[in-house]
Amino acid sequence: MKNIIEKIQNHQHAKLIFALIAIVFVYLIYLVHAWAHTETTDNAYVDADISSVSPEVDGIISEVLVQENNIVEVGQIIAKINDNVYKANLDKADAAVELAKKDIDMIAQNIKIARIEQSKADELYQFAEENFQVTKDEYKRTEELSKDNYASKKNLDNARIAFKKNKSDLAQAKFAMQTSKENLVMLEIKHLASISKYNTAVAERSVALRNFENTVLRAPVSGKVGNSSLRAGNYVRTGMVLFSIVPIDKLYIKANFKETQVSKFKPDMPVEISIDSEPRVKIIGTIRNISPATGSKFSLLPPANATGNFTKIVQRVPVTVNFTVPEKLKNRIVPGMSVYVKIKV
Repeated sequence: MKNIIEKIQNHQHAKLIFALIAIVFVYLIYLVHAWAHTETTDNAYVDADISSVSPEVDGIISEVLVQENNIVEVGQIIAKINDNVYKANLDKADAAVELAKKDIDMIAQNIKIARIEQSKADELYQFAEENFQVTKDEYKRTEELSKDNYASKKNLDNARIAFKKNKSDLAQAKFAMQTSKENLVMLEIKHLASISKYNTAVAERSVALRNFENTVLRAPVSGKVGNSSLRAGNYVRTGMVLFSIVPIDKLYIKANFKETQVSKFKPDMPVEISIDSEPRVKIIGTIRNISPATGSKFSLLPPANATGNFTKIVQRVPVTVNFTVPEKLKNRIVPGMSVYVKIKV
């Protein structure tokens, strides 16, 4: 009886061992399968589109309203540059615009008067021409009659005097008409020049206004201020980088995979992310895009393998990964941190 019990127990132990071996074997197959269909890299880093802010005008920093590492919203005032000179330039430009506008109005009024005068001169010329034609005909008729003694010498003299007078009046009327036309043309040219002057003044005011407004430094994006060299009293120049803003709510991963790994990658594929500073927290992201060239092609000195000895080096292809920072890790994940990335293909 005892032997039978021992045989049964040994048989059960054998079954248990066989079952454990089967489980381990299946698990190993799973691990091999998962490993064969998973691409990983530790050549990955947290990144962000960091905005470097520079002034567009020169001047002395008069006030700093936000300190380094403070969070700011887009459009928020960060600092101010002394605006005395730029305010004076704006006032000067305003005066120039007002003066140019008055010149336009004055010349336009003169053009109205000149057109009235030209109309009167045209009417006087027409009247003088008609009188001249009448006295001319009268003089010719009287001259013909005097030849046959049908008109007295006095009548002929009177007709000649009237003819010469109207001829002189006609010449004066013609001169007045031509002068009024020339005056109108000159005024119209001046009007066009005044409009051009006004447009120039408006453009110069626009520049002066922009320079005045640019004395206020604002945040171009929302985020956290960093790398700040803002100090009240410092003189700054156009193009000088004064501070940077890191959009901490719009972080992403730059993962550099080997060229042999990316053939099956597609946008929106899920990505498992582990940040070195928080290794216990697993974050799920998605592929945003894959670089159109290897990282070396965008380097300052891209490799040229056409000459000399050649050593093959596996290239890296940058892959951008979108992810959302977990609430408990807010302000604890920053650009530059190392990341381990895993993608199942």
